[in-house]
Amino acid sequence: AAQMRALTLLPLPSNSAHPLHLDSSTLAHLAALPALTSLVLKGCPGVGDEAVQVLAAALPALRLLDLSDTNVTYQALPALAALPALAHLDVSGTTCRRQVRCFTSFNLRRTRVVLESRRGWTPLFVAAKYGEVEAVCALMEAGADPNQAMTDGETPMYAAAKSGEVEVVRALAEAGADPNGPAAN
Repeated sequence: AAQMRALTLLPLPSNSAHPLHLDSSTLAHLAALPALTSLVLKGCPGVGDEAVQVLAAALPALRLLDLSDTNVTYQALPALAALPALAHLDVSGTTCRRQVRCFTSFNLRRTRVVLESRRGWTPLFVAAKYGEVEAVCALMEAGADPNQAMTDGETPMYAAAKSGEVEVVRALAEAGADPNGPAAN
């Protein structure tokens, strides 16, 4: 079992009286899998910050971690940022995705952070909307598309302009964002 590389834990149906909780026993079993590189906890409402902190400390080889639709908040970000091999982190559907500053908690050149919401908001869009110029620049350096429109047609440029974020608009323009993107029409 110590050589297990991938594990998906699925929640019980929503009408179940026993949602998946990562208790100390389950955490101990997972911690005994140091070679684990992929862990999917999507939709497990019993997964929170403390469990993630324990897992992050015990599983340094994690490259993919899906925490979407869990109870993880921004308080778990320091532990996640310390994972040396993390290349993909999905926190969509959590309150963590609302913490714009979390972008700068990660080395964005090595970690793809998925924060998309049902409206299709990407990390670049959220950072642009809230004036996080450092995060905008880091995300574009990491390959984010400054012209990617959200499901409603808004682009990061449009969101920044609409919010009055002049520095972000400049950074996006310098990176080749189209000022006449879909929402501008």
